[in-house]
Amino acid sequence: MCKYIRLICISVCCLFSISISAQNPNVWTGLAGTSQWHNAGNWSAGIPSANQEITINGATVDLTGSPGVAAHISMIGGATLNIDNSLTINGSMSTDPALLHGINADDGILNVSGNLNCSLAEQHGIFLDNSSQLNLTGDLVIDNSGLSGIYAQGNSSIDINGFNLFSIDNSTN
Repeated sequence: MCKYIRLICISVCCLFSISISAQNPNVWTGLAGTSQWHNAGNWSAGIPSANQEITINGATVDLTGSPGVAAHISMIGGATLNIDNSLTINGSMSTDPALLHGINADDGILNVSGNLNCSLAEQHGIFLDNSSQLNLTGDLVIDNSGLSGIYAQGNSSIDINGFNLFSIDNSTN
């Protein structure tokens, strides 16, 4: 009986430590006075790493120079992410709302291993230009995009694998 109680306690402790380590927040502050992703002074916990859940609230962030990584990204309050390199997200990404484009890639690559949700974009939920790529392994949901849910031009490509849901609602195109 004592062995079973010990086993249950160990299991609960392991689950508790896993859930704590999965929550590693990093919030965009913009305190460095630039819009650059790779400026540590713009983040509450330094330049994002692959295990961090990041939040960008009401800012325009430029990912240029070297690739970026994150576990999850939440963009709120009209935030926009401009990708001119590559960004790998090991989980999900959401935008709500976006002023022009939730995600703007210009010769950039966006890799998302989880779900991608874009809501309330004034023009395009996702805008891909100049040979940009969207690689998604998960569900794609785009709601209330003004002009189009996804707009791809200039040899841009979209690759969606392993999804259960592909939904673009309330878009005019």
